[in-house]
Amino acid sequence: MAVKISFDYTHSFNSKKSVPEVYAFLEDYKKSIVETFPGLKSVTENPNGEFHWIFDTISHAGYKVNIDFLTRFEKDSNRRLSILPVPGKTTLSADYTLSEKNAGTEVSFKSRFETELPLPSFLKSMAQPFAEKGIRSLFAEYLTNVEQALK
Repeated sequence: MAVKISFDYTHSFNSKKSVPEVYAFLEDYKKSIVETFPGLKSVTENPNGEFHWIFDTISHAGYKVNIDFLTRFEKDSNRRLSILPVPGKTTLSADYTLSEKNAGTEVSFKSRFETELPLPSFLKSMAQPFAEKGIRSLFAEYLTNVEQALK
């Protein structure tokens, strides 16, 4: 059996950089994701345009969880970048939306993360808070790193 876990994560911040500068940083996934996302071992581009994300193993109370998934990147405009999920047991969808604010840019990040953990269903009440807390902390640290890079 598997336990399905899903949650949304949103965060907004202001950067003193212009919209084109922020967009250029975010569309360079090696700088904006690989170098700033904690626990991320690698993001590699497959020949079909999909990106394979592999994270360090997360362990708690004797259970180990390996997180890896596929995504695609889409550039909707010069103000929006999207991470699109590829169907699988773990998926990530996210959007960066950029808007001019004062002399800089407001950056809004919205995401949805879903995964199935190979655990018996009776452990769901214990596993879900642990997994959600651990993964949320990775997202929070990632966005803090992005915000610092865009100061």
